[in-house]
Amino acid sequence: MIFQKDNKGGPNTRPFFQKKDYTFFYGEKVISDFRQGADYVISYKDITPGRSYFTPQILYDDDQHVLIMFKATAAASSNTIIQCLSVPEGKIIFTMPVDKTKSIDQKAYRYKNGFVLETYEAMYITDMKGKIIKEFKIIN
Repeated sequence: MIFQKDNKGGPNTRPFFQKKDYTFFYGEKVISDFRQGADYVISYKDITPGRSYFTPQILYDDDQHVLIMFKATAAASSNTIIQCLSVPEGKIIFTMPVDKTKSIDQKAYRYKNGFVLETYEAMYITDMKGKIIKEFKIIN
């Protein structure tokens, strides 16, 4: 989770994280978590230490929850998984595999009992256990 300065309507410069450990030509050793954008960061916390995600996309985030969509493996044909994390603890709340026939959009919406996920053909209402409790077909 990243907290950064507001630049008053200017461009949104997002930090790019990359562990760097190098020595300048004059002998100074530098260890940094940032590749760029560090000047805008107030604080940050890794809520997924030691976890790897293949092609991750953040569907939803607030101060309590992060909903991440990612591939199960590095293979392009890999199944898609949606995972909900608790921001304060980094605890996994639920992990939900997505049927290959469903193409989840890149945005989700939170409501008091779960999330709303969209595709081009339908909307899926989930509970906080990752179970789809209602499905709405979109008719064109």
